[in-house]
Amino acid sequence: MTVLATRLEKLRFLVEEMALQFHLTKQVPDPFIARTLALYIIIRIENFIEHARGLRKPLNNAGHNTTKFHNKKEAYVAKFEGHFKTARHKLGAHVQDYDFGQRLELWNEIEIVKVSYFVDVAIEIYKSLSPLNVPGYVAYVDPPEIADPGVVQVISLFLRTLESRDGVEIGSDSLAMTRNNTTALLNMSPIHARAGQFALIRRWMTKQRDLFNRFAAYPRIARILKASIITGIVSFCDCLVTRPVRPGGLQAMDGLDKLIKDHGNSPEVIDSFVRVSNFDPELNDARAIRDTIGAHLEIDDSQILQSLIANLDSFDIEQGLNFYDRVSAVFMKTCRNIGYLRLYAIDGRRIHGVTAGQANAVPYAPNDATGLPAPPTRPLLDDDEEYRKNLTRWLDGNQDKRESACNFFRNALMGSQQIETIEEVERLRSGERRSRHEFRKAHEFLSTTPASGLTDSDFQGVIDLAISCRGGVSPVFRTAVRFRIA
Repeated sequence: MTVLATRLEKLRFLVEEMALQFHLTKQVPDPFIARTLALYIIIRIENFIEHARGLRKPLNNAGHNTTKFHNKKEAYVAKFEGHFKTARHKLGAHVQDYDFGQRLELWNEIEIVKVSYFVDVAIEIYKSLSPLNVPGYVAYVDPPEIADPGVVQVISLFLRTLESRDGVEIGSDSLAMTRNNTTALLNMSPIHARAGQFALIRRWMTKQRDLFNRFAAYPRIARILKASIITGIVSFCDCLVTRPVRPGGLQAMDGLDKLIKDHGNSPEVIDSFVRVSNFDPELNDARAIRDTIGAHLEIDDSQILQSLIANLDSFDIEQGLNFYDRVSAVFMKTCRNIGYLRLYAIDGRRIHGVTAGQANAVPYAPNDATGLPAPPTRPLLDDDEEYRKNLTRWLDGNQDKRESACNFFRNALMGSQQIETIEEVERLRSGERRSRHEFRKAHEFLSTTPASGLTDSDFQGVIDLAISCRGGVSPVFRTAVRFRIA
């Protein structure tokens, strides 16, 4: 394959990946997840610029007039430097230190109109080479996945897992203030800023791992997500362990290990892991992919595209994710061992009984109603279907769903419709004490449910729910249980 053909193939590959990933972002109404996916496009924009610039000289040497190509390309470069260059370096290719408020602005400026411009113009720049009749040029066509309804279906199934939960989420990551229904920490000091970056990468990784598994039947989409995951693994490790690079270099950054030591604490958990694990070789394996086809696309003509793709495909992602999980566990253990970092270990937990702020996240698609969050609705405290749904959450759900169900029933036991008043008489040595309690619809549901043919394990689950709720409304619930269940 000629030099020109090799470079054209890489340029077309970048354009196709950008178009395909942009299609995915348009299917996701959640602005945080849409921007997470759009970060890969921003990385590829810079790669596209590098390869487009590198193509001009061989085109000129081959006798082609590249004036129009060059002018359009450099206008594109100027736009990128004015909009997304910093986001690429500080958020996309690696997560690095940046001013807290400016980081929020960088994130919110990633919106569909701007991303669309860079994708569309990249396609136009590539197509502008068609009249030159360069040997090896292949006309651009939209990736077939864009017209495949199965892709939209996969995204739809993914979105169903993002169940709306009550309560306010604890967000200790550095972009928590950009999400709805979240209480955010202010990561101002260097060590807290670094910890917030870990929480952020962990959020990105969780969503992309889920999507990667769901898109197994779509190799090109899965490959994009795989490359992004590998880039995330490297970013996480570089934030954890101080990397030996040239002082003042773009990659120079204190890892959490050094920041902890500078703060007067011991980074022994991190140091011990690096000593006894295969940390450097496993990280270097991931970095080799990240540097050639993940956060960069190798421009060296001796490295043909198919060889680079083969390297990415052959990377053992399960082994890579196992490595990441171990490194992530080191971070979590470090947070639990150091008092001022403990809040970063509970990122994503829910707080019940408080009201979320009214400010909405900046939408990814400002002119698209699907990009705006639906206002929270008050739980239906008198609805039998809501009772059954939340009981199922309690019996079959994970910890988050069980906490949500328990909170729902606490509220229902205090706020559902009153059915009757129960009088309780407690005999004392010196007389008696009378109490009056409001028996509500939620009490009735829980008191009659054990008699509805439950299995032994579900029966025990209802009793456990009753015990868990009792602390919040003890007098009423204790009386209801005594009269209706016991």
